[in-house]
Amino acid sequence: MNRDGFVMPLALVVLVAISLLAVTALQLAVTDFRANRGTRVAHRALFAAEAGAHSILARWSSGPYASMSPGDSAATAWEELPDGSVYRGVVLRVDDGVDDDVGPLFRVTAEGRPSRRESAARTVTLMVRGTGTPDLCCDAAIQIDGRVRLNGPVSSPGGGRGRGRGGGGGGGSAPDSVTMADGRDHVPMSWAAYCPTPGAAVSGVTLPDLTRLELLGDVDLEGTPESEEDPSIGPDLVTTLGSWTYDYLAAQATLSISGNNVRYTQPVTPSASGGECTVTDSLNWGAPASPGSACWDYLPLIHADGTLRVEDGGSGQGLLLVDGDLYLSEDFHFYGLIVVKGRTVLENEAKITGGLIGANRGISGLRTELNDSSSVQYSSCAVARATAGLAGIERLPGRSWFEVS
Repeated sequence: MNRDGFVMPLALVVLVAISLLAVTALQLAVTDFRANRGTRVAHRALFAAEAGAHSILARWSSGPYASMSPGDSAATAWEELPDGSVYRGVVLRVDDGVDDDVGPLFRVTAEGRPSRRESAARTVTLMVRGTGTPDLCCDAAIQIDGRVRLNGPVSSPGGGRGRGRGGGGGGGSAPDSVTMADGRDHVPMSWAAYCPTPGAAVSGVTLPDLTRLELLGDVDLEGTPESEEDPSIGPDLVTTLGSWTYDYLAAQATLSISGNNVRYTQPVTPSASGGECTVTDSLNWGAPASPGSACWDYLPLIHADGTLRVEDGGSGQGLLLVDGDLYLSEDFHFYGLIVVKGRTVLENEAKITGGLIGANRGISGLRTELNDSSSVQYSSCAVARATAGLAGIERLPGRSWFEVS
């Protein structure tokens, strides 16, 4: 028997067997790797979707969701998470707007992907309910714990300023008088499609003591009543706003202005890029004059921790909190609610549409002042839009979270 001829075929058989085992092991390893990778990718996509949904809830107050009507929806652009995964979301209001006891219902749908380059996706849905908007104000166009001077223009070049007069109401107005405090409910120009029918009028000015109200020049008050004395007004007028506190609201600010005596010497105007509102621009306080534009639904909660001066016009909207004094001039127009711990001075046709609450108390000689043709007019719609973003949300009881795909 020739054993040399037997060894070679046997070696070949062994090599083939080992090769088959190696190929099989490699295929199993590749398959296992792909399966594990697919599982990791799927988990990252799911985690991104869930994180995206909760991110939308966390930023609810800065979005347009609370002001949506039944059937309206709002979508976010793709946003990247710290691990590189991305998500985008859609919020849809699903209630019919009839049952006030239930409150608005929203379906929050978020799609997650492991990265911008990968198409693997998971989608989750959260069902939430709005808890209502806090009632922060307003019982008057101007409500102050302290002294107020309304210093209007004179009726003729040769005339002097009228004598100061306090108290409620007053007689008829001169033909060229200026209504500097107006408690009638106003709908801003071009806002008719976004506001309900105007409601009842409130007081033009409310103070703890009407002897602290001084009217100079050709000034008119409007409201029901035109002016009102409320002895209950005290230190908590500013510190407690409805069921909320000033400090809590300040901590929720979406735009913070730090420093004492900050001066805005450029116009406050909306800014957008690529169809998206540029919310990082400190001079962008929304676009109240441009309904439907990119910054129309941007109503920032602005907090200034010192004295603030807006000196070059423009416009803004939302909720403005000022720890120090506030000076508005050069036809600057603010839509919403302003709350000031110090004194407020408006001049050169500066205007507030919404409401003003201030507490310039306890400082001798200081007062809230409206000069020239400046004015404050009450608007329930402007206040409602400004505070809509403060509405809370809660998950529906039971299984509010589920995966769609």
